[in-house]
Amino acid sequence: MFYNADKYNSMLQSGIHTVKEFFISSEHSDMLASDIILTFSDCRVKESITIEPDNQSYLYCKKMTVMISSQQDSQMSIQREILTQKQSFTYNFSLNNIEELFQIIDSYLHVPFGQLHIQMSHKDLYIRSQGKYNSISSPSLFYKYTAPSKKNWVNKSFNDLEKDMLVNPYNAEILLKVLGICDQKGVIIPSMRDKYKQINHFINLYKQQSSHIDTKKIRIIDSGCGKAYISFSLLWWMINSCNLEVELYGLEYNPVLVDFCNTTSKNLGLEHRAHFECISIGDWNGPKIDEFAEVHIALHACDTATDDALLLALDRKAAIILAAPCCHHYVQQQMNIKNMPENLSLLLKDGVAKERLGDLITDSMRKDILCSQSYSADLIEFTPLEHTAKNIMIRAVYIHNMPHKHKQEAMERWQNASKEFNVKPKLAEYILNQN
Repeated sequence: MFYNADKYNSMLQSGIHTVKEFFISSEHSDMLASDIILTFSDCRVKESITIEPDNQSYLYCKKMTVMISSQQDSQMSIQREILTQKQSFTYNFSLNNIEELFQIIDSYLHVPFGQLHIQMSHKDLYIRSQGKYNSISSPSLFYKYTAPSKKNWVNKSFNDLEKDMLVNPYNAEILLKVLGICDQKGVIIPSMRDKYKQINHFINLYKQQSSHIDTKKIRIIDSGCGKAYISFSLLWWMINSCNLEVELYGLEYNPVLVDFCNTTSKNLGLEHRAHFECISIGDWNGPKIDEFAEVHIALHACDTATDDALLLALDRKAAIILAAPCCHHYVQQQMNIKNMPENLSLLLKDGVAKERLGDLITDSMRKDILCSQSYSADLIEFTPLEHTAKNIMIRAVYIHNMPHKHKQEAMERWQNASKEFNVKPKLAEYILNQN
């Protein structure tokens, strides 16, 4: 399979025949109803290879993924991603009918890859050539059909799926280009797709919590903002999709990142709405509290910086708090096996178990501290575990006239936990000192 040398022609044709039979055996309507994904891997040559339809050459090609999505009038949208040793390349194009699809697949089968995996909604096909490219004997061809490996196929084109995102290249191309998330053609850069999804996931989380805000004036406070990808995107979405009057304040201790954010703000034309300061969270005074509803963000602020951000949000009566804590050294250092409940000793003997336990104790106590201060709060998953183990988000909404009973119960929970585990998050110390 997949060789352009003449002496392998019979095997190549056998591979092409197997692939075509796979598609021919599928109903025409099935092919147009959902996506098709072809993943080519195990390239057998080290020199450059040329791939249609753009006829570009790629050196040290490791993998090629082709996603075929149906559109109206039997047209198909193709997104091809090629991964080399150093970078990835994305190319988008359209086909008019099934015959053109067969032609492009035929051209791809002539590229010297040794393995192909085809995924459709009703079945998969695996094909692999066995043997060396420069061997004398013809390599053999192995293939098998399996049940579909991809679940939850969506009967939408790639473009439709992109448009489902709250911030996408169709409604925020300038934003995504300036942030370096899409290229100059408006295509999401593969290495930035996780960030792109994270941005949209965050905006969705905010949207779910924002229904109680009855003002069109919003102030975003991003504590430990870093490069502010998410807060810039939230600001952009609020202005352009929600027609809100919004201002953003980013607090960051690293002057290089502050300069980066101020430059990004100018490039987006938002310098009058977005303000970034090189300052610690606890030293920031900010504008006076007024009719603006405040949304406080703290994403992976390190250790007690999250506590500083939560205290700032409490002091300013934030309408919404969305905080994804990072490391929790402050509490973990207080966790002494001699002072912890005996039934937890099993979780304190190994560093990784102790670390995870410290994370959960810290964030659960932080959540209840917020509840004791008139917030409805919970812990949710922010990012999938495969991206980072630090995937918990504290989500809180201010509740006017929260019953005293609820606040008292929450206060008792975190204070009892503090006594039982002999630990105090920095936020607990702040609250106790204020009282």
